[in-house]
Parts: sequence; structure tokens; C-alpha cells
Amino acid sequence: MFATGAQYVGEWKNDKKNGKGTFSFINGSRYEGQWRNNKKNGHGIFTFANGDQYLGNWENDQKSGSGKLIFASGNSYVGEWKKDKENGKGTFSFINGSKYVGDFLNGEWSGTGMFTFANGDRYAGQWKGSQRDGLGKLTFVDGSVYNGTWKNDKKNGKGSLVYRNGSSYMGEWQNNQKNGHGIFTFANGDKYVGTWKNDKRNGTGTYTFADGTIKRGIWANNKLQKTVQN
Repeated sequence: MFATGAQYVGEWKNDKKNGKGTFSFINGSRYEGQWRNNKKNGHGIFTFANGDQYLGNWENDQKSGSGKLIFASGNSYVGEWKKDKENGKGTFSFINGSKYVGDFLNGEWSGTGMFTFANGDRYAGQWKGSQRDGLGKLTFVDGSVYNGTWKNDKKNGKGSLVYRNGSSYMGEWQNNQKNGHGIFTFANGDKYVGTWKNDKRNGTGTYTFADGTIKRGIWANNKLQKTVQN
């Protein structure tokens, strides 16, 4: 037993912890596994004072290689580690049924990965800093599909959204809303080509009805304000 109150029970070599042993910390945490020169090296189980538990490989006192971290909340991570953080390929599962499978970098979702939401929606694409960033495809459980660019976990840039009823939008997005130039084709054959703001027709645009009738002009909040002739 150490003067701090911590305790080690196990194998020693050259006056250092070497081999298999259990170290109990004064705060209630405990490590049980392999040691080399006083450091956790090899396979071991670390139970944290808050109830979290890591089972896997260690290198120089850090989680490294393959391992599983089970949180007291019920969430879990299974995959690769480097320098005590999630790095490489892995799976993070939430207690509510959501799950991320893909690349990790320094504990964050970064690279390519798939996130399945608890309600069945599914995103497959690029990530940065645990947020959707870059090209990605979001498939909704109702059958609607967005395919395009993302920034800060939102639809930003160019992309297309095909709705379950057959309607579709192809154009520019900002913060999950249609903003900029875009083409909206309605399920009944109507089509609007023009500018958008905050998910509504705003600015210059042309609305072509399925019967061939055309309305061209200035729009505000989805309503034609001023007709412009050819």
C-alpha cells in the first residue's frame, strides 16, 4: 500500500510493476491488467470512479490499439485508440439506439462515417470535428433523400433534396434552408426556377405550371409581387 492510500497487488520485477497486477486508486478507480516498468502496457481493464470502464490495450499508460469504452450512461465506443483517444476506425453507440460507424481523430468523428439516428434516418458521408462537413447523403426514414454539401452539421452549399411525394429541389443551401439559386419541381409537374431565401421563393424567378402557363417576376415569401415581361 502506498502512502497516498492507493494499493497495488501483483507482479514485480526490478523493483517496478511488471507483469499482471491490480492497482486501486484512492478515488475508487481501479486498473487490472498488464504492466511494464510501472506503466500500464498490454491488455487491461480500467474502471473509473464514475462508473465508466475501458477494456482493451494500453501503451505507456495510455489507451492504444483496440479497446472498448463503456460509459456509465450506457453509451459505448468500440474501436481503435492512439495516445489515449479514439483514433482510427470505430463505432460509437448511444443508449437511445443512435450509432456512428466510421473514422475518428483525437476523440472526434472526422473523416468518412455513417450515423444512424434513433428514428431510422441515416447520414453517410464526410465529418469534421464530430459534425457533418463536406459531401454527404441523408436518407430519411420516410424515403426523402438529401445529397450534397454540409458545413457545421447543416446543409450548406449545393445539394438536392428529393421528397417522398416526388417533388424535388436542386440548388443552393444555407443553414438547412434553401438560400440562393435553385430549381424546385413539384410532384404535379409545376416548376420554379429562381432565387430563394429562408426556404421560400424570394427574388427573381420563373414559375412554370404543368399546363404551360408561365409567371415570371419578383417574389417575396412564396408570392409573386411584380410581373416581369420577356
